[in-house]
Amino acid sequence: MPFTIHEELDGRAVVITYSMPHTAADIAESFPHILAYRDDHLVKYLIANSSAITEYAFNEMVEAMAMVRGTGPGTLNDPQMPVVMVATHSMIRLSAEAAGQAQYSGKQTPIFATMDEARDYVKSKLGVA
Repeated sequence: MPFTIHEELDGRAVVITYSMPHTAADIAESFPHILAYRDDHLVKYLIANSSAITEYAFNEMVEAMAMVRGTGPGTLNDPQMPVVMVATHSMIRLSAEAAGQAQYSGKQTPIFATMDEARDYVKSKLGVA
């Protein structure tokens, strides 16, 4: 699998870390795993860590955006488990920013350059130190 998944913050966040090589199909493959954490572990936030992605084509970005604009687990509109992104690649950051447009999710997705920043954000939302 081109990703790993684990819990953090006392089980209140799940981190999915994508690795190279990476395609939009890998995102679809990760959805059942995310669903298991969301439903079985009562996780409150999903941190999607794409910081290891060094290559990402425009067509992959468009395909990925089509997948994550729904309302199911791992999508940007999942009401049970909001997504926080970590990325440095310009295409991934662009997709997170574009996701706020009405034709995609219409929801601004927090995106950070580091896991520490993403953890701090989630901690602030959860009200934990």
